[in-house]
Amino acid sequence: MNTSKLVNSLPWEPNSPPSGGRTLLICDSIETDGRFVLHTIASQYLSQSKIGTKSPTVRNSNSNKVHHHVIWISCGSSTERQVTTALKKVGCDDTSPSIRSLSSEKRSFCFIHVANELATMLETNPNVPTEKIECYLKNLYFHICSWIDEKAQDKSDNPDANNQNNTTETPENRVLVVIDDLSSLSCLFSQLTTHAFLQKLSTSKRVSCIAARCSLDLDQEELTKTVGGSNHQDGGWVGAGGNAVSIGDDDLTTVTAWERSLAELADGIIDVIPLPSGVSREAHGRLVFTERVGGRGWCDHSVRSGTSVNRRVEPLSSAYVLNFWVGDSGVKATRLRAEN
Repeated sequence: MNTSKLVNSLPWEPNSPPSGGRTLLICDSIETDGRFVLHTIASQYLSQSKIGTKSPTVRNSNSNKVHHHVIWISCGSSTERQVTTALKKVGCDDTSPSIRSLSSEKRSFCFIHVANELATMLETNPNVPTEKIECYLKNLYFHICSWIDEKAQDKSDNPDANNQNNTTETPENRVLVVIDDLSSLSCLFSQLTTHAFLQKLSTSKRVSCIAARCSLDLDQEELTKTVGGSNHQDGGWVGAGGNAVSIGDDDLTTVTAWERSLAELADGIIDVIPLPSGVSREAHGRLVFTERVGGRGWCDHSVRSGTSVNRRVEPLSSAYVLNFWVGDSGVKATRLRAEN
């Protein structure tokens, strides 16, 4: 078995996290929490921001540096301290200015606690109009756009960023928006409003990538029952049974999991599922990476293969499967099958 750090086992290069307006959907359950996948992707962006990478699509040595930023939207009980502590465990050390300088205007990390802001709003004014609460996500979208524009303006006004390579062009900014998680957000507002919020973010040119987590307990439970403990080597996306078996609405009671519709907005889907045999010393669960047909996948062909041609690749013919282990030293992964 080939065991390594999770950040080195993902279907994209560690120094080239997904961008280009892609949307990644992480589906987990109560049994297997997939928040560590969000931490890993965010740490890749923050690590790139720390070293000041250059765009991989441009060969010119005087090309602009690419500045990476992360906006973390917490919809549950996770606090900023808990998130930053988890980020350090998966690769963002405490010397990074993105994490350490919590009050610095130059930081590349923005934390938004939706549940806390709503609770503060209701505590301050118990008779707050319903319309104001319903408009929260709309205002949150404008707040995100404003924060991104402010960062872009700061970089363009910084003489060091513009003159370091003898260029007057504006540096490129790449922004990752993390939503943790969509299922909780739909409980605070509504399923339709949450879906519209994600759709609006995914079409914004300001956002380079969205990594959103949602719950898929119902489909995971039914899949395990239907396939009879299969190892899910050929299944692909777990939602609605994936390619292994079709789970109909009649098998899922009278309520259909609304999270299934989120797959239509995703370019890639990461399922965090339990092992059929249960938790072991070597593995705590399984990751199934599936590129949606018609989507843009995880990355461009040039990033994956190292070529200079910037073109999209076709979706993988089969799922990319890893076993994962989560510990105090980080997250390790064991590859079960390479890409076809």
